[in-house]
Amino acid sequence: MVTERQQDILNLIIDIFTKTHEPVGSKALQESINSSSATIRNDMAELEKQGLLEKAHTSSGRMPSVAGFQYYVKHSLDFHRLAENEVYEIVKAFDQEFF
Repeated sequence: MVTERQQDILNLIIDIFTKTHEPVGSKALQESINSSSATIRNDMAELEKQGLLEKAHTSSGRMPSVAGFQYYVKHSLDFHRLAENEVYEIVKAFDQEFF
């Protein structure tokens, strides 16, 4: 079960990661998520346990897993704001049927 704050964290990590292609640390999220760095790290650890995030290295930040991207597409992406071909490409990329 993903909490609202965890979903916000996952969404923000995906947003940052897709722009930078770098693992995202808790301090990078602290300004946007109104919680302490420790709370964010705990939520990130829980998202990792659920398979939605992964670590590139022991001391690095986290990045979305394939399951994390799939969760984002299913639960956070607003398909109504995308062109039909963009929706098709996203669904095709995950080889999933969402509709």
